[in-house]
Amino acid sequence: MKSLLHIWWLSAIKALLLLVFGIICLIRPLETAEALAMWLGLLLVIDGVFTLGAVTARWKLRDDRWMLLIDALFGLALGGILLAYPQITLMVIVICIAGWFVLTGLFRIMQAVAIRREIEGEGWLIVGGMLQMLFGSVLVFYPDLVIGTLTVVFGIFATLSGIILLVVALRFRNLFRNREND
Repeated sequence: MKSLLHIWWLSAIKALLLLVFGIICLIRPLETAEALAMWLGLLLVIDGVFTLGAVTARWKLRDDRWMLLIDALFGLALGGILLAYPQITLMVIVICIAGWFVLTGLFRIMQAVAIRREIEGEGWLIVGGMLQMLFGSVLVFYPDLVIGTLTVVFGIFATLSGIILLVVALRFRNLFRNREND
């Protein structure tokens, strides 16, 4: 706990970065969508650097040093990939989501056909499955729909996470100052 109090300002910087990222996503979702992977990659790299700095600064005092080291290295690696291939990353996300909708829709239709002798109303499963397949197909043809929505979701998440982390950082700062004065 002492090491977290000592580096409260790192959490505050991370919180401010999350807030900036979140607000940009919410204000300009479609424009930000193209840069989302790069922003997220940059955020992960910065977070990885700060986490690496935090864990190495007090290496011997931390019981969780290996967990934080893995966290930092994973963030750096994933951030680097997102920075190197942002367009591919966004399209892979859209294709995965669209594929999921198409496959689960198909499975619902197959399930309805399999249980049609045992239950009435299997038509609703078929309609639901067809709607899922239709929605998945729409996503393939209109990927900006998914990318824009994901940008807004990331914006909400980052803004709320930034606010929470800032509150925690400020509390750490107050605890740190109170312990220094004692």
